[in-house]
Amino acid sequence: MFGIPDRCAVNQFIAKKNFLSFGNLNKVEREVLSSNVRKITLSFQLEPSNSNVPAYKDDIREYPLINIFNVDVTLDANTKRITDFIMSAIPYPSIIIFQTEEQMQLAVCHQRTNLNDSLKNVLEEVIITDWLPFSEMLFDLNEMNLRNCYTLYCDIVDFVSIQNAKKITRVEIISGEQARQLLHKAEALEAKITALRAQLKKETQFNRKVELNMEIKRLEKEKATI
Repeated sequence: MFGIPDRCAVNQFIAKKNFLSFGNLNKVEREVLSSNVRKITLSFQLEPSNSNVPAYKDDIREYPLINIFNVDVTLDANTKRITDFIMSAIPYPSIIIFQTEEQMQLAVCHQRTNLNDSLKNVLEEVIITDWLPFSEMLFDLNEMNLRNCYTLYCDIVDFVSIQNAKKITRVEIISGEQARQLLHKAEALEAKITALRAQLKKETQFNRKVELNMEIKRLEKEKATI
């Protein structure tokens, strides 16, 4: 899968109780883990000894390897929340492949070292694709920047960002950073539209309703032209 060499395969089952014992899960996350996660497998582990991709370390992050997990979930699973607690428990950068029936999602997230506790990492932005056909290959490892584990992971994060941005814009996207800026702009506009619609439902004055409707239409038009 994804052009990953067979020698990188681990195929190790990870018991859900390992995450329950991690200690940082709240009540809702424990319920999600119990009800929506069927199985967690560490499928591959890319490291210098089996992939010829060197480790990476600087003042704010350490990427000695990259984990690839397969997580079987229910169709209604909150994959963002699941990504948060799996990646928070794993001290190395990871790719999570969520799967249910014939569909899959890909989740990635950069990490950096917690300056107050070197044994813990801080998650940056979680990026997740839409549900896609399980048979669809999202990327080929051999086409990525294999200079080190960090450049490789950056390329994967950029690829996922660009794939997501292509669904909301006709603009030719030239970089992962540009894609994330477009996605953030679209998310911010959608949040404003949602807030205005909620405000509109509560509004009783006719003139104010007209103003809110006009503002909603303006924001929708702006979002459509991203």
